[in-house]
Amino acid sequence: MKLNITAPGVFFNRGGDRVTVDQIVLTNSAGAVVTFPVKGRVWKMYRGAYRPREFKIWTAAGKFYAGEQSRSPWDIVGEVIADDVRPVYWQDLTDDQKATAAAKYHNGEGTPEDYFTYTPDQFIVINGDVYDLDADAAVYEVEGLKGHVRILESTKADGAALAVQCVEGWDVVSVYRVKVTP
Repeated sequence: MKLNITAPGVFFNRGGDRVTVDQIVLTNSAGAVVTFPVKGRVWKMYRGAYRPREFKIWTAAGKFYAGEQSRSPWDIVGEVIADDVRPVYWQDLTDDQKATAAAKYHNGEGTPEDYFTYTPDQFIVINGDVYDLDADAAVYEVEGLKGHVRILESTKADGAALAVQCVEGWDVVSVYRVKVTP
C-alpha cells in the first residue's frame, strides 16, 4: 500500500544545499514500514543560482536518510518516533494535555470543551506532546481504501519538526517526525 502525502518543506543538507520535499510516498507491508522514498529536489548552487537535482530518502534503524541518487554523504532528516499509537478522546486527556491541546488547536470560540465536541474528537500523545487527529486533514484513496493522513506541527516550541501521522480510518498506523528547517 502506498500513501501519497503532500508535505512541502525545505531543509539544508550538510553540504549547504537547499532540499525541497515535494511528496512523501510511504510503502507499508504487513503493517511494517519497508521503504520511505521521497520525491524532491536538491537545489545545488551552480553559476550563482540554485539548480535542481533529484534526491531520495531511505530508512535504516528507524531513521530517514536523504541524499542525491547514488551519492553520499547522507543526511539524517527524520526518524520514527512511534508505532501503533492508541488515540484517546478529549475526556481521557490529563489536565495538562487538555491545556496543551487547547493552546494549540482551540479557535477561541467558546470553551475548549465546546470546541472539542466533534466526532471523532481523538488525540494522540507522544512524549507529552498532544496532536489533534481532526486537524488539517488530507484525504487519500488507494485502491479503494479511504483514510486520512495528517501532517501536524508539534505543540512543543521546537518549530523544526513536523509530526506525520498515517491513519487508516481513524486508527493510527505509524507516526513519524520529519525534520524540516525553513
